[in-house]
Amino acid sequence: QRAQAELASARSNVQRTEASLALAAVRVEQRRRMRAAADASLAESNASVALASTRLTRAQDLAASGVRAQDAVDEAVALRDQATAQVAAAQARLDAAVVDVTDAERQVAVSGADIDVAQAQVSVAAAGVAQAQATLDKTEVRAPFDGVVVLKDAEVGEVVSPNVQGGGNGRGAVCTMVDFASLEVQAEVPETTLAAVTVGASAEAFLDAYPERRYRGRVDRVWPTANRQKATVEVRVKLLDPDAMLRPEMGVRVVFLASDGPNPGPNAGPDAAAAKPRDAAPQILIPEGALVEIDGKRGVFALERDVARFVAIEIGERKNARVEVKRGLKPGDRLVLDPPNQLQNGDRVRVAE
Repeated sequence: QRAQAELASARSNVQRTEASLALAAVRVEQRRRMRAAADASLAESNASVALASTRLTRAQDLAASGVRAQDAVDEAVALRDQATAQVAAAQARLDAAVVDVTDAERQVAVSGADIDVAQAQVSVAAAGVAQAQATLDKTEVRAPFDGVVVLKDAEVGEVVSPNVQGGGNGRGAVCTMVDFASLEVQAEVPETTLAAVTVGASAEAFLDAYPERRYRGRVDRVWPTANRQKATVEVRVKLLDPDAMLRPEMGVRVVFLASDGPNPGPNAGPDAAAAKPRDAAPQILIPEGALVEIDGKRGVFALERDVARFVAIEIGERKNARVEVKRGLKPGDRLVLDPPNQLQNGDRVRVAE
């Protein structure tokens, strides 16, 4: 507010100085007119002197011839002296008028310089306002986009600076934000299956937290370089139907859909599955604790009402304490979790509430 008041004062000073300049210009015009009047008065006085001198000469000639008396000569002399005095007075007024005009012109020049100074002061005051506004703006922390705060990075009393260097005590951010509308899947695709992935191709994503939910996606970007240590290439998949279940940094499996193409083979990594037809059966995941092995067969105890039946299954890959079931179960089957060693096929069980 002080900087803005100083700017307003500087602008008022410019207006006042401009008014002084205008007044000085008016005074210059007045002085010039007075000088012109003095010039005219001087010319008139000179003409009177010339007339008085002529009359004096004539009077002296007539007096010498005896036509006129001496008093006529004396009167002509007085008139000449009076005209000469008027010339001197007119010359003095002219000299004064010239000085006044010069002073008025100098005042105009001074007022012009004052305007330059006042305008420079306005620029300085405007810069002060901009600096004060910038300082004020820096007291507000603004997010670069609309989103949700997911992590508070700084505590009260800590120093926060966007220019934190190595070894500094300050933090580089106040909080971490996420734009949930821009969530995408980051998949590490093995080089051996990269041929099955093309930009724009359809894909499906399955969250480890909700394996029964399927999210439609589309391959958005394929990274231009590979990871030498992992022998993988990063692929970004854009989700077409995101919902409130999605969270940043969640585990996810991706199935790249293709109508035809080479089979990726057995080396497909856990982050990216092989290309499958669009109508592939839904993936079934079960907890590892439900697996048992009886007579060399791996399976689970499935519930038929209140009877536990051993069902042999074919399993796939394991990830995050879950096992993929390729054959033997169907969606909706109820299993015994962590079955005891004494549980046998056909035993009656009671479902815990």
